Amino acid sequence: MVSPVGEDTANSVLKKITKLAEGIAVKDITGVAFVPMTGEAQEEKK
Repeated sequence: MVSPVGEDTANSVLKKITKLAEGIAVKDITGVAFVPMTGEAQEEKK
């Protein structure tokens, strides 16, 4: 699974989580930031 993790959407870390026989492995991939949708994409959501 790949998921952004963090309390602040402007300062999160993309993590790769892999299920192994002995448990799970978590690897940080890179820092990410998410911004709100604007324009046409946001209007369709309403």
